[in-house]
Amino acid sequence: MDGKPVMCLEGHEATVTAVAVDSLKIVSGGADTKMMLWARATGERLRVLHGHSRSVVCLNVGPTWVASGGQESEARIWSLPKEADPSASVGHERSRVKAEEALKRGQVRCRKRLSAGGAGLTAVKYGSLELIAGLADGHIIVWWLQTGDILQRSKAHDGPVFDLQFDATRVVSAGGDALVVVTDVTTGEQIQSLRGHDGPVIQLQFDTSKILSAGVDNTLRQW
Repeated sequence: MDGKPVMCLEGHEATVTAVAVDSLKIVSGGADTKMMLWARATGERLRVLHGHSRSVVCLNVGPTWVASGGQESEARIWSLPKEADPSASVGHERSRVKAEEALKRGQVRCRKRLSAGGAGLTAVKYGSLELIAGLADGHIIVWWLQTGDILQRSKAHDGPVFDLQFDATRVVSAGGDALVVVTDVTTGEQIQSLRGHDGPVIQLQFDTSKILSAGVDNTLRQW
């Protein structure tokens, strides 16, 4: 890399507030309430999605879906054409072009609209059975996707939830209150509260044995 941008993606009419990516596509969200799908290889804008009424502030992307969260306190799940699955396009130019064409011309629809009924969403993660979101007021919400019902709603932080990850049993969240919090994914019961950062915790990753968190205090911490 020579330190110069290889492409500039232009299209939003206000601040770009969220971005997510996989091997085929880039998905962006903006303060203009729009979501845009771009071809990662070429930078071509493939699709513009409308649905949120305020800024799109968080995104999570998969092979044939996109999950989005907005300041209006709504989450949306978008279905993409099955032909747009990037796993079929890795290393194959013809397959990549076909998948991009599916994104451009195939059916893209909002198949689920979920209301948090309060503060704006700040983080969103999609699972096969549930959608999990963090809110600006520190709450975590788990929706059961089959019905759209809220499975549990719990207060995890005194401040916004900046990031979250989850597995079959736990949600791990990073908050503006300088805490990393582990909660039970089903009940919302707090399992552990990890103190150590001197300021908001912005991002995290975790596996079965360790949690890695990043904060505005210029540190990474492993728990």
